[in-house]
Amino acid sequence: MKRNAFILIFALLMLLSACTPPAATPSDPAAPQSGAGKPAETSETERETPPVQTPAKDEVVNAYEKATEVMTWFELGAGSMEDINYEVTKEVDEKSYCPVEHEDFSTLAEFDDYLRAMFSEGLVTELLDRGQFRDIDGKLYVLSADRGSDIFISDERSYELIPESGTKFILRVTYGVYAEDDEGGPTESIGQEESTDAVYEYVDGKWVFTQYTYIG
Repeated sequence: MKRNAFILIFALLMLLSACTPPAATPSDPAAPQSGAGKPAETSETERETPPVQTPAKDEVVNAYEKATEVMTWFELGAGSMEDINYEVTKEVDEKSYCPVEHEDFSTLAEFDDYLRAMFSEGLVTELLDRGQFRDIDGKLYVLSADRGSDIFISDERSYELIPESGTKFILRVTYGVYAEDDEGGPTESIGQEESTDAVYEYVDGKWVFTQYTYIG
């Protein structure tokens, strides 16, 4: 009886051993691989933000001169723009507006984008809030009004680029002011020199002017 029971137990152990799968080896495709299923870790180099490209002085001066051209449209009015169709006018709130036919923009939205490429959001909002440019029937129009420039301000400019940080520069603009003659007009000689600062900063992935004062 005991012998039969021993044989039965031995048979059961052999059956269980046959049903148990062999341990997976590293070469076994079913074996879990180290790190499998986990996202690849990003190296420190890959995580680094690309360095900001520092602009050269000539680049900042060129950007300033382009910004000055645009700012002239706001300060001196429609007469300073070449792409105005004066043959067409529309009256809004008892004011006359003419269509703008610039090659880079023809709608207010496009003009907004054009301004944001050189000025900060705050400056763009301030400029457009003046109401000189407006949308009429889906087209960009400008107020048909202008003023003359300051005849005492010389056209000559000198520039000094002052770095404040890797993402902020001060462009100091120096200009001459003509002396006044006996009749109250400008002479041909510079009476004094004055300067103003424009702030050029790297904001939201681009270089723009965050502070600008028009001369003239």
